[in-house]
Amino acid sequence: MPDSYKHLVIEREPLRNDRRTRRINIPHPDRGDLRVHGQRLFDSLNGAIQQARQQAAATPGSYVLKLRNL
Repeated sequence: MPDSYKHLVIEREPLRNDRRTRRINIPHPDRGDLRVHGQRLFDSLNGAIQQARQQAAATPGSYVLKLRNL
């Protein structure tokens, strides 16, 4: 089969897939005290829920992402 297509030249394209690195160092929470860490996550979720409720929606009850506090 390669003899039939001698007029075609196929070259391999060099890979240009640079490594992606973070440009911002995100501080990691101290997880030594798991209760404090859990409380911080709980407070963060409640803050996100309150912020989502304050935003204007096109129609009541139409959510892109629905958050529930269990």
